[in-house]
Amino acid sequence: MLGRLAKSLMALAVAVAFVVMGYRWQQSVKDTMADAQAVDATVIATGVERQEDDTGGQTTVSFTPTVRYRFDYRGEGHTTEGIWPAATVSGERDWAASFIEDYPVDATVTAHVPDGEPDRAFLVNERTYGPWIPMGIGGVLLVLSLYDLLRALRPYQT
Repeated sequence: MLGRLAKSLMALAVAVAFVVMGYRWQQSVKDTMADAQAVDATVIATGVERQEDDTGGQTTVSFTPTVRYRFDYRGEGHTTEGIWPAATVSGERDWAASFIEDYPVDATVTAHVPDGEPDRAFLVNERTYGPWIPMGIGGVLLVLSLYDLLRALRPYQT
């Protein structure tokens, strides 16, 4: 019984870790967006990067839009490629190509600069669903591990 109880507690700890990680990530994104100052930026280059992920003998291809832009912050010029406040988003080639159509070279766009961190500037001031993934995984693991923990504490009886 002690072995099963230990495994249940370990699974519970992993589940809580996932939930906490997702929550902290979400709070970090929220704080970054809230503290960001809007500045004018000039697009200097755009593109679509191709990524290949080879796992288990199967290759998955995805495409990420890139936008390089220049802006002034606190009297100094900066150049960066941040698009979202947290993670990089990728998808189909058509999606990435249509995304960069909103950022033509030499266009003036709005960049958002986190207070004192111009290297973390970003263009899209919207939350992504990225932080919800570990929280969702953690939530499912939490329910399953709690169920298993209860079964370990009270052995199954017929």
